[in-house]
Amino acid sequence: DMQSAWERGDQTVFRHLVDQMRTQSPDTYRMMFAERNARWADWIAARLRSPGTVFVAVGAGHLVGRDSILVRLAEHGIESARLN
Repeated sequence: DMQSAWERGDQTVFRHLVDQMRTQSPDTYRMMFAERNARWADWIAARLRSPGTVFVAVGAGHLVGRDSILVRLAEHGIESARLN
């Protein structure tokens, strides 16, 4: 189901899982998603100031929700897009 949802671009499944973790285990959510995504976004923003090409791959759970890596990148003024 998760792979099929990902292939369709349906983030509902992933958003549900991440939201469920946030409510059932807020400390785990904070460490695995909120803080990790913030650190990654800081690193990516710093790395993009250097020459060269950068490719970053993350798990699907890091691409959904209010603390997603995409939201954190946008806070740095960095546009991002999903590629299939």
